[in-house]
Amino acid sequence: MELSKKIVLRSNILLYAAFQFVVLTGIAMLVYPGGVPTNYAATRYSFIQNYFSDLGATSTVSGHLNVASMVLFVIALVCVGIALIVFSFNYVAFTSLEGRLVGMGKASVVIATISGLSFIGVASTPWNHFLKYHDRFVEFAFGFLLIYMILMTIMQIANRWPAFYVSINIIYLVILAGYVIVFIILPIIGVSLSRESGVIGQKVAVYSSIIDLGIQAYGIRRR
Repeated sequence: MELSKKIVLRSNILLYAAFQFVVLTGIAMLVYPGGVPTNYAATRYSFIQNYFSDLGATSTVSGHLNVASMVLFVIALVCVGIALIVFSFNYVAFTSLEGRLVGMGKASVVIATISGLSFIGVASTPWNHFLKYHDRFVEFAFGFLLIYMILMTIMQIANRWPAFYVSINIIYLVILAGYVIVFIILPIIGVSLSRESGVIGQKVAVYSSIIDLGIQAYGIRRR
């Protein structure tokens, strides 16, 4: 397969993964049995009190089995993890063609692979059974995604990428960096936040990640 077709295929895989993540997690929220620590009697998913990880739990805090929601969540997140790894090879191709930051392009694949595998790890470790490992995978997934997006932005600038895509990446980097600092680093050093703040911050980080990756995949596909 010629290089351009491989690049389009990798980009399409990420675009599909981003789309299916939004659709499947949306359905998972609809079929979630309900329940939050502050309201065991809840009968539906709360967008401001339930974390994304609640969708992947084997049961809710109120004791309801959560099979349908869990299966949808696992499929959605595993697909994103795999797609991120596959897509990262596109920047090796582009840096090689342009002859700028080729080494960074190769390094970015390693970083993206760690992030992608960590997202798969998040999906594979329901928090209600493996909380310690689940939390570590979350930290690795978003931490290495932040590093990967920084490298991507640098490679885009060095290889004269269209300003629109670079600008979108920079905006997203600010959001992701804020999430990593406020909701991952601060709790590690003992600074606690309200559940609602954490849930809303996570939703912003996750959906902005999906939107930005989709936009970047579309941009590289057009290029």
